[in-house]
Amino acid sequence: MMKFHIPIALLGTTIIIIHAGINLKELGPVLGYVHLKLISGYLSFLLLATVLYAGYLRHFKASGFRRKFHLLSAMLFFAAFLLHMFIWF
Repeated sequence: MMKFHIPIALLGTTIIIIHAGINLKELGPVLGYVHLKLISGYLSFLLLATVLYAGYLRHFKASGFRRKFHLLSAMLFFAAFLLHMFIWF
């Protein structure tokens, strides 16, 4: 599973970026760019960037701190993603 961890993460990130671009273009003008759904999306995207950065650091030199940082940022991203997913328009 770990062999495909990075390619799957990059594919998922690409899909998320496409999703964000489409929704900002289509829903932003309708809902407003400060709607709770979009704000939770901004938060999720920032946390995703943190997860990717932590994974990038861990890829070059694995240490206990970097492993914990990557894991903690992934769990925070997952919580923000769930919040974003269940907020209704």
